[in-house]
Amino acid sequence: MIAPLASTSGIQPLAMSQINVSDRYYLYDTFSTDRAAGTLNNTAVDGVGGLRTSNDTNSKISTSGGLLSFATGLAINDRVAWPTITRVLGIGVGSTINLANTTSKPNIGWGGADLFIFNNVGNQLYASVNAASFPVIGTYTATTYQTKVIYRAAGMFWFIKGGAFTNWTMMYNSLLGTANRNPQVSIQIATSIFTVDNMRVPKKTYIPTPLQSDGMSAATTDGLGNPEANSATGTSYVDVGTWGVAGGKRLCSVLSSGLGFSYLPCSSSNAIIEAVCTRTAGVTGLVARYVDASNYLIAYLDGTNCKLDKVVAGITTNLSSGAVAYGATKILSLHLDGTSARLFYGDAAVGTVATTPAAGSLNHGVYTTNIGATFDNLVIWPRGNEGQYEDMNLQ
Repeated sequence: MIAPLASTSGIQPLAMSQINVSDRYYLYDTFSTDRAAGTLNNTAVDGVGGLRTSNDTNSKISTSGGLLSFATGLAINDRVAWPTITRVLGIGVGSTINLANTTSKPNIGWGGADLFIFNNVGNQLYASVNAASFPVIGTYTATTYQTKVIYRAAGMFWFIKGGAFTNWTMMYNSLLGTANRNPQVSIQIATSIFTVDNMRVPKKTYIPTPLQSDGMSAATTDGLGNPEANSATGTSYVDVGTWGVAGGKRLCSVLSSGLGFSYLPCSSSNAIIEAVCTRTAGVTGLVARYVDASNYLIAYLDGTNCKLDKVVAGITTNLSSGAVAYGATKILSLHLDGTSARLFYGDAAVGTVATTPAAGSLNHGVYTTNIGATFDNLVIWPRGNEGQYEDMNLQ
């Protein structure tokens, strides 16, 4: 048994009094035993989870007052790690991290590969995606954050809460990577100063539920990349043009005034909209916040660039454009949060925009100007602004 946990963030994890932590957690480290800097390696966790491994070249990592503390003077890539956790859909590593400043550069999550990077350059928040891609997913301040990085069967979900992120917010998701990982906290510059609390891996799984999803095939019910198994049901597409499904792909066979839209009514305008958009000619991509034929957002591929446009009162204005290497199976993803937007293609950031039309319409889906385009694995996730992920507080 261990005592109820203190929270440095005001966000209280599951109370631990009167329960056996090993029944509920693979790892729970409360850092309740004070240990001097340089003495953490091969020490038992305070809770459950085996032994810590510490790489502390200059003896700057300690535990005191129930916190894991990183002091300035570290060597680059110093870290604390815990035993590997076998990949199971929905298993996540959670933590509380308190940043003393924005000049530090801590990494926290899964084992150097799938984690949050708090980058001191421009206060930018990165997702390390299978240690192969590092898209910028937001910005941060010197404050306290809750983080959670959750296994998919392949890939991860990245969630954060704290600072400007009032609610648990989905920051990114990817289908890249299938390896088992170990929980880890590390640094990338020597002057990093921060603390960590309540490092944990619950046994209870958490699989976020999309607002809408469609794998374009009745046989696809795996709940993973195209998660029909846990999505909203009974909602029909609204089509502009003539649309249908053939060969497990959605397509437009007849355009309307040169355009084709196929969208699903959702419950939030703040969303992550993603799909595999296969282009043959013209432009092919996503539509968001569709009001009518004169008002909407479009994120699309034109064969050379990935672009984001707004259409207001029938006037089209480009908001973002970046050259990309096209791939017929790459995922195009548009993240919307109020009047800001981020565009990603194939696990790479393409552009950031802070001047989109204000959130309003709840209609999101796919878009094309060519009948040769096809679409697969459309998923529309809530960003979290309306509290869709707040049950993660119980983990």
